Amino acid sequence: MDGSINTDLKYLSAILSPYSSKVALDQSVNWEKQIELARQHRISPLLSRQIAANKLQIPPGSQEKLKEQQKATHLKMLTLSRELVLVSQQFELQNIKFINLKGPVQSLQIFGDVAVKHSRDLDLLIEEDKVENCIEVLQSMGYETPSFYLSLNPKQKHYFLKTQNQLLFFQSERKVQIEIHWRLFANQKLLHFPFEELWKKSETVSLAGTQLKGLSQLYMCLYLSTHGAKHQWSTLYWLAELVYLIKNMPFNITEIHLEAKRYGVERPFLQFVGLAQLLFKMKVPDPIEALLSKNSQARLMNLALKRLQDNTSSFKNKKVSTYAISSSYRMKLKKGLWYKLGAINLISINDFQLLKLPASLFFLYYPLRPFLWVKRYLLK
Repeated sequence: MDGSINTDLKYLSAILSPYSSKVALDQSVNWEKQIELARQHRISPLLSRQIAANKLQIPPGSQEKLKEQQKATHLKMLTLSRELVLVSQQFELQNIKFINLKGPVQSLQIFGDVAVKHSRDLDLLIEEDKVENCIEVLQSMGYETPSFYLSLNPKQKHYFLKTQNQLLFFQSERKVQIEIHWRLFANQKLLHFPFEELWKKSETVSLAGTQLKGLSQLYMCLYLSTHGAKHQWSTLYWLAELVYLIKNMPFNITEIHLEAKRYGVERPFLQFVGLAQLLFKMKVPDPIEALLSKNSQARLMNLALKRLQDNTSSFKNKKVSTYAISSSYRMKLKKGLWYKLGAINLISINDFQLLKLPASLFFLYYPLRPFLWVKRYLLK
């Protein structure tokens, strides 16, 4: 298995790992490629920090490129932090509670620094019945959404909210994106916690004098491992942040595994553990290592390892075969019929754009689904 990791990824992971002993400078390493991998996998700030910690003297040109990437990330995270404070103030005026899923707050929670994590947007978890309120607040702040949600009739909106879990908003003047989530995953059977439970156990961090909520360490661990598994661990940062989170948690791997098993996300967590052991040399208890050697778990890890090293972004190509492969992979993430049924939507929200029906005729989307699917994927 170890032989299937390419040299560049193996060395990059060794530098990033908080478990590795002091990493020596490898003269054979192509640092231009390392810096490009760092950009691609969104770990430039963490790499820069670890290079300093290991006292590695990398080529001046590569060092300068890394500094440029780190500076760009720093500016982005400062922009997101400023925007997060502004949004928090407006949400508070409207009595809208929210929990930060990622972004500057999570960076503070894991690394103690807002600028170590590379975030493209702000991900805010809200209560489902506050979605319309959030939309009004964000629109008042100059945000727009590319989603067709706003054009839907009440029945379509209701179905959208029950089968989806997020909406994207963009503020063009300040160049900031926000995703509002009303549940962790679209398929509630994958991993779901009531908002009030997450809120009650959330962590509070201070950002620019503003008190903000983030997931508790345990819930964050379960969420990040499931989120990374869902996306087949295509970005190295998702693994790295979870490795650092777990290293500083008051729970050991065995205890976290028991919680993952309790909530039905054992496979995603074990997939992470296997990858973390392989790439970051994270120590794994023997009983859990025995679970990693099972054929089904080993296959999941191999699929993720291949995806992590695959630069073709094949899962972004929206072809019928791609959807079939992606769906087949996700079905393997969790046992149980209810999870698999939860992944099946009797109506596609894309049909609402393809065929605009009034609320009184909403029921027609059910029998028309096969025909609309053929038109969307086979006849376009």
